[in-house]
Amino acid sequence: MSLNLLIIVACVGLGVWLGSQIHFPASTFFAPLFVGLLACWTLPYNIQVPDIIFDSALLFIGFATGLQFNLQGVRRLVKAILIEVVLALLLIVVCSVVGYEFHLVTNIDTIGAILGSMPTGTQAMVASTVHFGGDTGVVVSMHTIRMFIILGLRSLLVAPLVRHDLSPKDSQLVSSFIDNGRSGEKILDEFS
Repeated sequence: MSLNLLIIVACVGLGVWLGSQIHFPASTFFAPLFVGLLACWTLPYNIQVPDIIFDSALLFIGFATGLQFNLQGVRRLVKAILIEVVLALLLIVVCSVVGYEFHLVTNIDTIGAILGSMPTGTQAMVASTVHFGGDTGVVVSMHTIRMFIILGLRSLLVAPLVRHDLSPKDSQLVSSFIDNGRSGEKILDEFS
């Protein structure tokens, strides 16, 4: 255990020093992490971190993150998060009802119809379908068809906006979204 602790302290010290020398982003966190990874890959045995050190490190990272927030920012975040949670739950309920109605109309199994209509990622829904014993082919097909419909309707729904008198910045944003097929968040980050 003393050799493990010595290696950990050496990795942290070397990482902090090296990170400050090469101006690594978030050097006090990432540089020791990468030095520790290199040590784990090159040393012939596993380095074990005692639970108390690991738990203490998580506690200090939590404190460091928590102290960066001010009370007004947290209040704004709480309101936004509550609105987002309510809207997400409402969307899940609506999609569940639509999925159940789809099951009644098409006689597809209930699990496959409901999970196929969920607004989440295909991988998560396929894993849930396998776990609950549903038809994965139906779920994958529904998610793929939904994705193609969204991509196909994107041009049809956004094109009328381009015809209206938009500012040059907005026009460039909309045309970039249509032409390149990039995600809206990435484009909005570039223009904001």
